[in-house]
Amino acid sequence: MTETLAGRGGRIKAYCIGTGVFGRPESFDPQKDPIVRIEAARLRRDLEHYYLTDGADDPVIIDIPKGGYVPRFLPRAAGRTAEAPNAAVPGAAWTLAPWGAGGRRALAGLSLLLLGLLAFGVFTAAQRQVPPRAALMTPGLLVKPLADLSHSGDSAVFAQGLTERIIERTARFKELAVIPGGSGNAQVPTSVARYEFGGTLRESGSQLVVQARLADRMDGRVIWADSFNVPPQPQQLFGVELRVADEIAARIAGPSGIVFEAESRQLRDAPPDSMNAYLCTLSAYAYRVTSSALKFPDVRACLERAVAEHADYATAWALLSLVDIDEHRFRFAPPQAAAPAPLERAYDAARRATELDPDNVRAQQALMMVLFFRKDFDAAIDVGKRALALNPNDVELKGEYGYRLALAGNWTEGCSLVQAARNSSARQAAYLTTALSLCRFYAGDVPGAASLIMQADAEDNPAYHIMAAAILAEAGNMDEAARHREWLKNNTPREMDQLLVDLPQRLARPADQAKFINALRKAGFTVS
Repeated sequence: MTETLAGRGGRIKAYCIGTGVFGRPESFDPQKDPIVRIEAARLRRDLEHYYLTDGADDPVIIDIPKGGYVPRFLPRAAGRTAEAPNAAVPGAAWTLAPWGAGGRRALAGLSLLLLGLLAFGVFTAAQRQVPPRAALMTPGLLVKPLADLSHSGDSAVFAQGLTERIIERTARFKELAVIPGGSGNAQVPTSVARYEFGGTLRESGSQLVVQARLADRMDGRVIWADSFNVPPQPQQLFGVELRVADEIAARIAGPSGIVFEAESRQLRDAPPDSMNAYLCTLSAYAYRVTSSALKFPDVRACLERAVAEHADYATAWALLSLVDIDEHRFRFAPPQAAAPAPLERAYDAARRATELDPDNVRAQQALMMVLFFRKDFDAAIDVGKRALALNPNDVELKGEYGYRLALAGNWTEGCSLVQAARNSSARQAAYLTTALSLCRFYAGDVPGAASLIMQADAEDNPAYHIMAAAILAEAGNMDEAARHREWLKNNTPREMDQLLVDLPQRLARPADQAKFINALRKAGFTVS
């Protein structure tokens, strides 16, 4: 802001912000590291919220147009809402005199707000006690600085750097509102940040040891704790810092993390119609563990209500898209006759989610899935690759992108990602185990594929039964193959024929399709 008021707005570039504010090295590439775009998008949303709430009467609106990072200073016309006027007024031309003390306080407060958001991605406690996204949609995580118990030069630098990396890495998960816990935010209320991450760094022999913990601030319970060893060589600290931060972020954040597990416990006995928008997203993640046909109608209806009430909630739009994709790929009967077709609805919802938040990984995942089921395999893989670059620690995305990559014909790399996701999380065990069984099938390990498919627990999903029947028949286990075939006849007789046509078409390569069709025929299915 100071640069703009001084007429030096041209200096405000992604590279300068990345290196000057976020401490990135001179090799920083804004195209590969999205931190500036992520924080700018969050800043834009929080400014919009501010001008609709605490700043509703401010005489001046500060706006950061998309596509750049230079703020504009805009007069609020009488009776106007926080929507930006059509023409910007040059910031350097403004003075504070015409607005009196109230106006000066407003601009001063917003100056601190902008600086704090650019530096940390959230409102400081001095400016706003309630980060709007945390209050409205997502649980808050207070990340406190790691306490340096060794008080050596290297340990102090490492403690500070690791804390900043943990904040950055956890903030990539849009299912969480991350709040830096410096001295100014020490008293953030539990209604804003229910969870608190903290820990210590100490010397132990020839190495440093990071003791990390996650606590529920409602009752002080420690719900997760672990330790990480750091080699003493200073030249290795940066790489270790990244590795430890990535591991911590993956363990505590996202739909496979400790916070999600703790939040999910609250809704195990809650019917979907009693949930608010955030609980609807938790319900959707829980449904995605098995993609159960029995849970599908309630989850979809809940998500529809969520986006109706909160039209700017990108994650809810993304999950609605993924649920609509399930209706298409699993031939789930919709709760009522719906038009347009489910894949068209899924595409519209995915586009809406990506427009609201281009850096939302779940939105990009939904777009990837829609493109894949439209048989635009190359475009789907490109989207998935970009999404994984946004957040390599997102286990759900890693597994889904890996599966799409495998089905598109890159079995080696794709199956490696699926295996890594399966090793990192048990939440989607049934789905990823089924995917791994297909990996074994196409690798020529039919006994291994049969063993894995029998371990998967997805009894409510018709596509699972078709895959199980095909793989078990190929392995010569005709009794079990017949059991899965009978389940389909008894439970989904109308959907079965279409699924038999659809499933092979999800494989990009004709040779892979032919192999699967041959196994279906061995299982006793008639496939044209």
